[in-house]
Amino acid sequence: MILHLTIADLLVTFLLMPLEIGWAWTVSWRAGDLACRALAFCRTFGVFLSGFLLVVISIDRYYAVLRPLTVTEAKRGMRRMLWVAWMASILCSLPQALIFHVERHPDHPDFEQCVTFHSFPSHVYELIYNVTGFVFMYAVPLVTIVVCYGSILVAIFNRDDRESAQKVDPRVQASLFIFAVANSTVNPIVYGYFNVRRVRGNGSCVGVGGGTRVTKRRANKRIIYKPPFRQHLLVQEPQS
Repeated sequence: MILHLTIADLLVTFLLMPLEIGWAWTVSWRAGDLACRALAFCRTFGVFLSGFLLVVISIDRYYAVLRPLTVTEAKRGMRRMLWVAWMASILCSLPQALIFHVERHPDHPDFEQCVTFHSFPSHVYELIYNVTGFVFMYAVPLVTIVVCYGSILVAIFNRDDRESAQKVDPRVQASLFIFAVANSTVNPIVYGYFNVRRVRGNGSCVGVGGGTRVTKRRANKRIIYKPPFRQHLLVQEPQS
């Protein structure tokens, strides 16, 4: 899940944004018709993929919180939902490669631009296309996310011990609020921290008699972080 979301973000960051900056710098389009259609496809593909992956994450969390007995079945369907997200993003972005093309300015033949002129038979068809793209790019993901997280919030509110919640330190409440607001920024750090597996060399503690001494021998120590907030420390003593 994290890999797919990272790919979607990288597509927008390192593919779409540099091309948009270059296009804005040159004003005119100088990369040809094929590049025009490819850019038009990528401009929407990354956005569609990010939105659909957020929908998949919302559905996964919905089942994890409200349908814990069906988590196994939901995990089995996760791979299928990921494939659906990728295929839906491709299908929703393909029309961009068909309607965008390069045209020359009628009064300035040397000026070319990547546009959608003359791609629709009438303004009504263009309006229908734009509205449909808006619905699938923003409305559908937004409604799905609101419904999933709204259901989770209602369930937690109904089960919550209000008196215990009121005893929480205000500073802790403020920290949680900031964390929620900065969720998009903090997510990569949290995901990376709790899924990283690293091997370190470290000293080991060996009991001697009634005390404990720290040896300088190096041991292979693997730290495996498993959410939620559980840490398992495996220490392998070197063979003598």
